[in-house]
Amino acid sequence: MNKGKEGGAGPYAGMTFSTVHDDGVNALLEGITKARQADPTVQYCIEQPATSAMKDMPEVIRILGEGVKVYGCAWGERRSLKPYRLWLSPATAEIFHPIHPASPLSRCEECKAGIVHTQAMMPAVGSTQGRVSLPGMSGGAARNRVPPRLAEHVGLAMRMASVTAREARRGAST
Repeated sequence: MNKGKEGGAGPYAGMTFSTVHDDGVNALLEGITKARQADPTVQYCIEQPATSAMKDMPEVIRILGEGVKVYGCAWGERRSLKPYRLWLSPATAEIFHPIHPASPLSRCEECKAGIVHTQAMMPAVGSTQGRVSLPGMSGGAARNRVPPRLAEHVGLAMRMASVTAREARRGAST
């Protein structure tokens, strides 16, 4: 999450990107570009922590844009304000509607009440917040899990965008 960023916290903070990392991101971008050139109705979603170094990579910004920042707690389950960044295909982005954590549509009672979350990814020293956890999951799995309702929402937007794009393409060819 903090690779390439000086002064960040965590085991990778301040480290340089490896060629394996760069090759992986470039392969992902090339795959999306080729798939969309072959079939513009192909939809995609790439998810990363909102502050991941990927958001600052010039080739990501050039091909995918800046992405949209969302908070997992708005979709329920997570008891922390962990933000995610989603890079969505253009048609999916038109359909996807982020939910603000304090919105009446939000499932986060803490945000709606304006109180501190009961859990945090990295609680501050002396904080009463616990680390993110979910029953039956390891700490790493709980911290890295995308809330299922968020994944459902994105998946539905992708499906709707795909169907709409295919119908428009069929209509244009007749």
